[in-house]
Amino acid sequence: MSAPEAADYPYIFTQLNRLGGAIDKELDLINYRMMWIVVAESFIFSGFATAAVNYVPERLVLKSAVGYFLVLMPLLGIFLVGVAIPAISAAHSAVRRLKAQRDSLEQRLPEHLRITLISWKDRENWMGNLPARFIPWAIIFIWSILLCVVGWGFFLWCRKV
Repeated sequence: MSAPEAADYPYIFTQLNRLGGAIDKELDLINYRMMWIVVAESFIFSGFATAAVNYVPERLVLKSAVGYFLVLMPLLGIFLVGVAIPAISAAHSAVRRLKAQRDSLEQRLPEHLRITLISWKDRENWMGNLPARFIPWAIIFIWSILLCVVGWGFFLWCRKV
């Protein structure tokens, strides 16, 4: 690739600005989706914990309603996170693609006009995105464990009755 002419610098800076805006937009989408997961899951977990504490097998009406609730809440929690994971992954892919374009465009600038930004290849980029990659899977894991505990409790209760 040939070095750009000085007349091309405003074009390059405009494109870099547009890429920066697009990267910010995708990072905001990741942030909103993570906030949505955390808020929604906290309400679902609160409902689950309340139902678990109030579960009384001897009371028939409560037994069936709360029993179903104890099974449905983990399933709902898993479903909501499962829906958000592909959206978060799509935003991560878009950020990676946009940062690669930005890096390529910055390499066309003369050395004295370049600034060092976190590239999509940098370790800091991966580490900075770790919570958005890890937390949804951790939530699914926790809900799965709770669902197994509820299932095991139901199995033991059925053997006793």
